[in-house]
Amino acid sequence: MAKFDLSNVSFVDLIELRGEIEASIDSRRKEEKQQLINEIQRMIEEKGFSVADIFGESDFVKKSSVPAKYKNPDNPEEKWSGRGRKPRWVIDQMKQGNSLENLRIDK
Repeated sequence: MAKFDLSNVSFVDLIELRGEIEASIDSRRKEEKQQLINEIQRMIEEKGFSVADIFGESDFVKKSSVPAKYKNPDNPEEKWSGRGRKPRWVIDQMKQGNSLENLRIDK
């Protein structure tokens, strides 16, 4: 990274710049954190697990306010709200000829 020459910047402008930089760092940190969480969740789901399977019931596992619409007939504890990427068990069921309608909880 290039070094910035700030020798000609006034003290007041440096103080203002520091505030802008700190706000930018905070914002970027939140964005990076969310991207990392999304990537980890995607990787976990691609392997056929849930985040709770890997991390247990922790702060990392947020309770979904969206009720489940589908359940795995082979393992009724596995459920899916219908939002986001399809879990591995949904993909497997569809490969076996089941439709999403057949997996609905409230048929």
